[in-house]
Amino acid sequence: MEARIKDRRLYFGISQRELARRVGITSAAMSAIERGVHLPNVAVAILIARELQVNACLLYTSPSP
Repeated sequence: MEARIKDRRLYFGISQRELARRVGITSAAMSAIERGVHLPNVAVAILIARELQVNACLLYTSPSP
């Protein structure tokens, strides 16, 4: 999940702080999510997915080999 979020965030040129602000969490929480230290609840994952214009299910799945 963490790599997908970071990749999409960078694709859109959004900082961690800005993405955190948009979804209503702290920048520390967003950093923890991107580092894989914290897994967001479904509601937060949906908000992140909306901001990054992806399906929330894609955030939870591993990339295909």
